[in-house]
Order: sequence, then structure tokens, then C-alpha cells
Amino acid sequence: MFVHRSGDGPPLVLIHGYLVSHWYFRQVIGDLARRFSVIALDLPGHGESDRPSPDRFGYDLPALADVVAGTLDALGVPRAHVWGHSMGGGVALTLAARHPEKVDRLLLEDAAVYPLPLPLQGKLVLLPLVGRAIFMKLYARRDLAAVERSAYRDPSLFDEQAVDYYWERFNRAGGRAALYALFEHTITALDASTGDPARVKAPTLVVWGDEDRVVPPAHGERLAREIQGARLEVVKACGHVPHEEGIGPLLAAALPFLTGEAAAGTGGG
Repeated sequence: MFVHRSGDGPPLVLIHGYLVSHWYFRQVIGDLARRFSVIALDLPGHGESDRPSPDRFGYDLPALADVVAGTLDALGVPRAHVWGHSMGGGVALTLAARHPEKVDRLLLEDAAVYPLPLPLQGKLVLLPLVGRAIFMKLYARRDLAAVERSAYRDPSLFDEQAVDYYWERFNRAGGRAALYALFEHTITALDASTGDPARVKAPTLVVWGDEDRVVPPAHGERLAREIQGARLEVVKACGHVPHEEGIGPLLAAALPFLTGEAAAGTGGG
């Protein structure tokens, strides 16, 4: 399990989304590290972490949350603030719901928790018999670039350097099998009736880009309702990735919440 650590202060765990890694938090890690001990993970199947076979590892939200919990134990961190984006938001929510003793404050950024609308490309790789073969053999660099750029209000923010960075890691040994298992068992298996939001006890801030086309803003509104006491902040003129395209407004909401300097919703009774 690869972990990037920087800064001093209370521990803050950053959990990334699907197909990417801790690297896409690079524009906010510096600001966060001035106040926190930042622990930025690469989940299994991503970045610099291992890519265990789907026969040996269950690529779903509970398994990923258990990995994060185990990593904190290995680092000697009993409790931390947790910030999850997209699929990583689903992991963070699952961690807070099922390992409440691990989570101090919870920030959910455009979190994938409820079933998502799938683009045509996503539907193709789920076709019986041929879908897995399409992903394993035919998924190309241009496909990864198109998927990631669709997440941004300004697609140019996902530049060629980013495409090269993630494409190289996508093709590491075991990577395609791991990522297909994640798509099959996590991205397309999200539960509309999940009870995990109601189980969250940590103070929670929900942050959403108002033009998110990947995870609809209505999901953020629903999360803020279903997590007791949670507060919703909307980042204007922003797509799915506020930590890259709405940094100023995002940090203006996130830092006071994480430091306890601003009022925040408190889950639980």
C-alpha cells in the first residue's frame, strides 16, 4: 500500500477516486500540510500500490475501507480526519459508517455513494461475454483521456501530462484486471438503498461541484439529508473535481470545517 505523507498536525487522510491516485490531490496537499499531517493513499489497483488479483481481494467499498483502516493501524494512527473524493468518497463514507472509531471529521467531495448514470463506454464494458474483453484488450489511451476529461467543466485541466501519468499506471501488471473488478463490483454496484449514510457519527461536510456530470449534484443533496447533521457546500462553476478546478472555494469551506473553526454538522445522536 503506497502512502504519501507530508506536514505536521492532526492526521488527515485523502482517498482518491477511480482510475487515478493520490497524485491528483497535489494542488491542495501543500495548503493542507500547513495544518495537518496529510496521509494520501493509493488504493489497491491504483497509482504506486499493489494490484492484487480479484481472486485474492474483493474490490468493493467494504474491502477498500478495511484497507484504509488497516493502513491507519499500520501507521500507528488511531483516528483521523478523512476526506474522500468520488469513489474515494464512497470508501470514506463506508469507513466512517463501519469503523466509526477511526474517523474524527468526514469530508465527502462529489462522493460516489448511490447508483451512477453510466455513459455508453461504461455500458459497453459491462456487456455479457464481451465486456471484460473490451476493457482488457481494447481500452485505449484515448478512452481513459475521454473519461477523465468528461469529469471537468474545463476538460483542458486534464492535460497530456495527466493522461500519460495515469495511462502508464493503468497498464502495470494486474492493473486492468483490478480496475475492471472495481468497475464491476464498486462503480456499477452502488446501492440506492444503502444504510451507511445514516450510520455515520462523525461531523460531516458534503462538498459538490454545481456542474458535476459524473455524480449528479442531487446525490450531494441526498447525502446531506441522510447523514444526520451534515452540511452541504456547493462550489459554483465547477464540475466533478473541485480540488482541481475550484480550489479556492473548496479550501474556504474545507479548512474551517476540518480545524473546527467553523460550525459543522455533527452526525449521530
